[in-house]
Amino acid sequence: MQMLGKQGYRKIVRKCMSLTNLLYENALKMENIQPVQEPMLNILGLKILHESPQEVSDKLRERGWAVSTFPRHLRVCVMPHIRKRHILEFSSELERLDQKEELIVKPISKIRYSLL
Repeated sequence: MQMLGKQGYRKIVRKCMSLTNLLYENALKMENIQPVQEPMLNILGLKILHESPQEVSDKLRERGWAVSTFPRHLRVCVMPHIRKRHILEFSSELERLDQKEELIVKPISKIRYSLL
């Protein structure tokens, strides 16, 4: 806080919330993926209607995405290192899942993006 100051901290929070809201808006357009609630923080719960959260998390991890799982939903936390392009790429992966398309599994040796 001392290094960034209040204005710097506010700027980071605004960016994280803007990206969280972008992901929320994208999820609202999907048929089989629903936001648990409108985000109040930089955290978004996503309920997957046709698969368990763990199955979806495993598929996403194979694609290089790390998300948290809860018994009934995925938990996405949009941190300051996340950029708009990451949200758009992640939304694209979710759209494939929403359409029940198989994700093209490209084995990746490490996690590209952590949305834990």
